[in-house]
Amino acid sequence: MECKVIRDLIPLYKENMLSEESKKLVKEHLKTCSSCRNYYNLLTNDTDVEIKNENESLSFLNNTIKNDKKNLVIMIISLLVSIFLIIISYVSKTIPIDYKDNLINIKSDNENVNIEFSDEVTRVDTDMDTYDGYNIYYVDGYTTKIDKKSNNRYVGLKIPKDDVDIIAYTNNGENTNKILYDPSRVFESGGTVALPRLILGIYAKLALIILGISIILILTFFKKLNVYNKIRIISIPFSYLASTFFVKGKNLSSNYLVRDFIFIILTALAIYLFIYSITLYLKQKSNHKLEI
Repeated sequence: MECKVIRDLIPLYKENMLSEESKKLVKEHLKTCSSCRNYYNLLTNDTDVEIKNENESLSFLNNTIKNDKKNLVIMIISLLVSIFLIIISYVSKTIPIDYKDNLINIKSDNENVNIEFSDEVTRVDTDMDTYDGYNIYYVDGYTTKIDKKSNNRYVGLKIPKDDVDIIAYTNNGENTNKILYDPSRVFESGGTVALPRLILGIYAKLALIILGISIILILTFFKKLNVYNKIRIISIPFSYLASTFFVKGKNLSSNYLVRDFIFIILTALAIYLFIYSITLYLKQKSNHKLEI
């Protein structure tokens, strides 16, 4: 039988679509004809390649879908956590209450100094320091938006006389303390200059420097980074700066460093996660990613 006829039958033979007699003819011919045998092997290899390519395409598609789902979940979680932290930061942000008449009522007995606050004060921070050998007890009254809504109220303080020599209220305007209790008359004028901690201002300047350096590096050494990673890098120091001014305003001094710093970090995290979730969304959109 001619090779031309056999070659026409080989695809059917390969797919097992011939009769038994035709199969026998093709099989016998392949044993004796190297040319037709090579043609048969070529068809077999081509099919294997097609199957392999198809499997690779399916694997790539599956990996893409998995990555899309993973990125979308991260984006949603980041956005939800960001919104939650922003809300918490807003409603629990401290609102200092400056000293005024009838804000505080002081009574003392043989053992304690009792301080009662007006309804405006819902929270109180305290701190201890020494001045020229005297123990100074600092009191800071403030409130929050959530406390105002819930009508929360701080009852008062009971301070043992043996532990303190002077009691001062820190929120008195112009960075001065209001002396509430001074039996030894250390401060005859009734007030003393407060020494608020200035480290938050130093941190803000450091964040500004890091922001500037990040921008320079991105414009020079890290040009190949995609725009979304560039935004994420810059947003780290930017988030801290924005958070600092949100919490402290223009006055970056603090009498209660730990409280203010923790609040700044939480707010900065909220801002960063919000920016991060937006970059994830924009990246998915630009890459025509699949949604869940």
